[in-house]
Amino acid sequence: MIQKKLIPWLALAGLLIVSVALFNCGGGGGGGETTTPPPTNQPSAAEKMLSAQGQVMQGAVDAFVARADELRVAADDLTAAPTADALATVRDRHLQAALAWQRLESCHFGPAKEQRLERQIHFWPTRPHTIDQTLADWATVSQQDFAELGVAGKGFPAMEYLLHGPHGRDLTAADQADARAYLAAMASDIKRVADQLAAIWAEDGEAFHTQWVDAFKGTTLYPSFHAALSAMVNQLAFQLEQVKNTKIGKPYGLESGGAPRPETVEAPYSHSSAAYIQANLEMVQWLYLGDSGSGTGFGLHEYLAERDQVLADDIVASLARSLSTLAAMRQANDVLSLAVTQNSDQVAVCIEELQALIVLIKVDLANVLGVTITFNDNDGD
Repeated sequence: MIQKKLIPWLALAGLLIVSVALFNCGGGGGGGETTTPPPTNQPSAAEKMLSAQGQVMQGAVDAFVARADELRVAADDLTAAPTADALATVRDRHLQAALAWQRLESCHFGPAKEQRLERQIHFWPTRPHTIDQTLADWATVSQQDFAELGVAGKGFPAMEYLLHGPHGRDLTAADQADARAYLAAMASDIKRVADQLAAIWAEDGEAFHTQWVDAFKGTTLYPSFHAALSAMVNQLAFQLEQVKNTKIGKPYGLESGGAPRPETVEAPYSHSSAAYIQANLEMVQWLYLGDSGSGTGFGLHEYLAERDQVLADDIVASLARSLSTLAAMRQANDVLSLAVTQNSDQVAVCIEELQALIVLIKVDLANVLGVTITFNDNDGD
C-alpha cells in the first residue's frame, strides 16, 4: 500500500528534475549557454574565390587606369616644357604603366579580350620602320589618321622605341617637336584604352566585375561557376605558356635549335623584359592566392585545397620558386637579351621551373577541378 502511494510523488519529482535541466540548458534565466544552429547563409567556397579574385582584378584595372593617366600627363608636360627632367619622368611613367598592363595580361579574358584591347596598346615585336615612317609623316597626320593608325605604330612598344631606341634622338631638342607630339598622342591613346577597360568593369558600363563575382549563381557571361573557373584556369595556364615559350624561351633559343635570339625579347630598348615577366608571374600568384600580398585571400589555392591539399600547396611552392629563380637571374643580369647568352644557365633554370608550374596547373589542377584546357600553344590574343 505504501509503495502505491509513493509512485505519483516519484513521477512528480522526475518531472521537476527534467524541467530544471531544460531551464538551465535552454533559454530561461541567466545560467547556461544557449545553443544556436549554424548559420545557413555563409558564402560558399566558390563565392569566396570569385569575390577575392574580383577584388584583385579590379585593383589591377584601377592601378592601370591611374598609371595610364600619369603617363598622359607626363607626356603632355614634356611637350609643353621639353627638359631632361620631364623626359626622365615620361620614361618612368611609361615603365610603370607598362608594368601595370603586364599584370592585367594574366586576367585578359571576357570583354577585354573580345574587344582586343591588348593589340591596341601592346603589339609586339616592335616595328621600328612603321614608327619611323609615322614620325616622318607626322606633319600631315591628323587626329583621324592617328585614330586609324595600325597597332604597330602606337602603344607601349612604339613609345618604348621613341623613348629608348637606337635612333639617337635627343627628345628635348628643338627639332624633335614632332617626336614629342607623337609621344603625347600615343600616351593619350593608351589612356583611351585604359578608360575603355575601366568602363568594361564599371557597374554603369558592362559591369564585368559583377558578372565575375556573381558567377557562382550564374550570369550572362558565365552561366555557371564552372564556366568562370574554366576561364580563369585557362588564362593562367595560357599566360604561363606565353612567358615560358615566348617571353623567355624564344630569346633563349627554344624555337631555334638552342641558338639564342636576344633580339626577340619583349622590351629590347628599355631592357624591361625581365621586369615585365615578373609582373606577369606576380599576377598569376595573386589570382591563385586570392590576394595581392596580404596573405588573407581565398583564391584557387583554398578552393583546390578542399579537394587536394597537397597539390594546392605544391603550386604555392612552385610559384614561389619560379619567382625566386627569376629574381636570381635578374640580380645576376637584369637585361634579358644579355642574360640568354651571358647567364644562360640561370635562364634555363627559370624555364625549368616554369615548365614544372605549367604541368601542375595545366594538367594536375585542371584534372582535379574538372577543367578542360581549351587553348593550344599557338593561341594568341
